[in-house]
Amino acid sequence: MSNLGVCYRDGIGVMKDERKAFECYKKAANMNDFGGIINLEIGKVGFATVFCAYWLNKNDNISEKVALKVIHKSNKEVENFIQELKYYCEIGYENPSFLECHGVSRDDITKDYILVLNYADEGSLRQNIETVSQIIWKDKLNILYCIASDLEAIHSQELIHRDLHSCNILQLIYTALTLLIWDFLHHQHQEDEINGVMPYVTPEVLQGNPYTQEADIYSFDIIMTELATGKRAF
Repeated sequence: MSNLGVCYRDGIGVMKDERKAFECYKKAANMNDFGGIINLEIGKVGFATVFCAYWLNKNDNISEKVALKVIHKSNKEVENFIQELKYYCEIGYENPSFLECHGVSRDDITKDYILVLNYADEGSLRQNIETVSQIIWKDKLNILYCIASDLEAIHSQELIHRDLHSCNILQLIYTALTLLIWDFLHHQHQEDEINGVMPYVTPEVLQGNPYTQEADIYSFDIIMTELATGKRAF
């Protein structure tokens, strides 16, 4: 991520300015620096589509595999997007297990903003659930501890994930898992809608009650069951 952007974001040596920080993040990841994007869609998550690409890091003269997360309709809510990016960076700075955000780019056609994130080589917990369910309990508990710690980091900022499930937990290497948190940010302003994958949504929310942090804990309980049994919920 742009070091200058961090300075503007945190007011280090300069006047704190979130919009200037945002512009620095955009410059850090120009779309012209990417290759191999066509037909490499990884999947759709919440309000976004994720692609795999190779990013040319001009400073180190190397090509790095990254995930490009296109946030749909972000071009119409720029201020909200900047605020959400600020949350992501602040939480991620304190919790290195979150996917690192290298910068922000923009789709030339739709004008939607794009997050440039670390690529999760081993896929999601859902994809590996049968294998992971066979590991010893000490390692299972370590995985659950990592997920719980990341969820606690979100809740400590008075935020709610709202879409926690095993497809949103990404595996960078076989023994380490990282919680992909972006989807919770894009749900913050939609209190009247039911978000998330149905088996992970608490009955109270399905009955029309608002999302709470306790609803996230319910989703985490379902993930615990999946990890213990190796089977999808319901």
